Amino acid sequence: MSKKLLCVFLSLLFILTVIPFSATAAETTTQKISAINKTRLTDYLVIYTRSYGSTTATNVYGTEATVTNGTVTSVGGNSSAIPAGENSFVISGHGAMSDWVKNTVIVGMKASYDASTMTLTLVFDDSTLLFRVNDAKKRAEDAKAQAEEAFLVYDSNADALFDSAIAKLNSLTDPTEAEIDKLVADFDKAAMLYSEREVAEYRGVWLRPTQKNMTEVRNYVKQCVKAGINMISIETMYSGTMIYKTPADSLFKQNPIFKGFDVLAAFSEVCAEYGVELHCWMPVFYSCNSSGENWHLSVAAKKPEWQLKTNNGSNIYSYETTGMVFLNPALDEVQDFLAETYTYILENYDIHGFQLDYIRYRDRYADDDFGYDSTTIAKFKEAYPKYKNSTISFDTRADYWSDWAKFRALQVTKFVQRMRNIIDTVAPDVLLTADVGPQFESSYATIYQDSKSWLESGLLDMIHPMAYGSGYAPQMERFLEAAGEDCMVVPGLGIFMEDFDGDDMAAQAYEMAQIGCDGVVYFQTAQYFDKDADGVLSSTLYTEPSLAPAFDDIKTVQSTMFRSAERIRNARDAGKLSESLAIDLLVLCESVVESADSKAARAIEEINALRNKLNALPSSALRERLLRDAQIAYFSVLRDVSSHPTGLGDVNNDGTINQYDYLLVKRHHFETRVLTSDEALRADVNKDGSVNQYDYLLIARHYFGTYVIK
Repeated sequence: MSKKLLCVFLSLLFILTVIPFSATAAETTTQKISAINKTRLTDYLVIYTRSYGSTTATNVYGTEATVTNGTVTSVGGNSSAIPAGENSFVISGHGAMSDWVKNTVIVGMKASYDASTMTLTLVFDDSTLLFRVNDAKKRAEDAKAQAEEAFLVYDSNADALFDSAIAKLNSLTDPTEAEIDKLVADFDKAAMLYSEREVAEYRGVWLRPTQKNMTEVRNYVKQCVKAGINMISIETMYSGTMIYKTPADSLFKQNPIFKGFDVLAAFSEVCAEYGVELHCWMPVFYSCNSSGENWHLSVAAKKPEWQLKTNNGSNIYSYETTGMVFLNPALDEVQDFLAETYTYILENYDIHGFQLDYIRYRDRYADDDFGYDSTTIAKFKEAYPKYKNSTISFDTRADYWSDWAKFRALQVTKFVQRMRNIIDTVAPDVLLTADVGPQFESSYATIYQDSKSWLESGLLDMIHPMAYGSGYAPQMERFLEAAGEDCMVVPGLGIFMEDFDGDDMAAQAYEMAQIGCDGVVYFQTAQYFDKDADGVLSSTLYTEPSLAPAFDDIKTVQSTMFRSAERIRNARDAGKLSESLAIDLLVLCESVVESADSKAARAIEEINALRNKLNALPSSALRERLLRDAQIAYFSVLRDVSSHPTGLGDVNNDGTINQYDYLLVKRHHFETRVLTSDEALRADVNKDGSVNQYDYLLIARHYFGTYVIK
């Protein structure tokens, strides 16, 4: 049977699968609708139809269900695509109604609404169960077809589980709901087993350490490795204190619970032994909770003049008596102090990544907004003289509001740029990563975090959008688009959330892999183990270990290219690639492997040659998978060719600092030629986060011998 006929047959099989049920009474649920095709407000339940637009354009603080042709086809997420067609719409809930949608709406239910009575009606009956099992079956069929077409290396148990589920489905007579649930679970597990056993992807956890000796550290790392984890993001500062031995003159002190034991050094040593990437998870502008037991040791307590203040003059929300206290991103002394602290860590600890968390202002909420101290406002008016006579207040309708939001976002971005420069200078092998809000627009508007511009400017090596919930795939696709090929997207998943368990984490990790993310990281380890996420993932997606992509560049490149070669040979043997084309591709894969152990720049050239050859092929699942392999290899060697250059002053990167470099900076300053992001990093000689006349003078002085750029 041809592949095309097989697909038609499978589609007909999906349509015609009918299970005999005994007639049972339908369960009907009704709920009042708050609005139709209007903005979703607090505790609203809104119906969105295609006349509203192509998506609901809602924020992340809710839950939605999609109804297609009168049947619920998905539950979860926000900003959902609105289906076209009769009896097709989106149910969107916020607050209490978000909980109602999560707890009440089930895939397969019949759904309708009456605009005259503003009533939503849901019906659960035998057709709901039939839809669910057929939907799960089709997902498994699609995964199997994808695996075969792309020549994926999948788990050997996938076929047996799929065949068993099909046999059970065909033998069912008058099934119970529990039997249907078991079949759905089996089909979903089979779909996951049909996914690629990745040779290199991130499987991370966020860890707040409590280990107080080397034995405890070693045991914990071993537990993580056994669970398939290859990256640990260790919370280096919490409760206002550090986990390492801080210098005597630092405002930061070590947490007393560790009694002098250097936790960061211990994890660094043990992670290196077990092939686990260690990332320094660093809350940046969040200092401490004012009710915390170590508040008196925190920087915010010692430097009250550094605290971030609201429009009401407080360091916390108006309704709070205690709360999270942030440092002010707009203060030069704050940024200088943090930069010095982080430089010390980078110079003294062997880590693989430096992760910026709370790299933002505290959330704008209700009547409170942050950043209203006199110094910040004075700086804003200096930057925007047209507002020098304006009274700056929390007024989103004011003529200055757009610039006021932009100014605060720039203060945060300035520090990200500074960290990029520090890492490139002090520890170029360390990845710069950041934990960010999952939606660009809301993050910019409420916490003044412009993560999209960070990606577009090439400031980060990896980004962790905090996709805590369900239905975030569309938002993550936007991050993938903005990140391009030079930054990895590794979403954070919320195992800590009360509604989620190990099965939810496996489903979400699978979804993220399907759209092309570079792995996931789970928040956080305590719940990861307590909720058996390790057990579920070890039996579905993580049945084989995977390399941490940046731990050993050469090994990652070699393993990825060996896997590509295996795919190419299998496709050739199956008649999907000609002998001559297969030979050409195998030679290119071998060239990438050979070059990876010599010169990284040559490896990039060989990878690009491979990608050019692949891009010339007709579109297919195999081509896309081989391109994905090449992308993994590309990122692994990218850092070695200094994607983020460290040659300060050598703006055009020709190997010398000369008149051409200071002329480029001069033209940039006078806006006759705009520097690229890499050129700007090399041009920022004084590392103040901007390229200006001071950098021009330093480069010129270096060229004329009156100053030495170090």
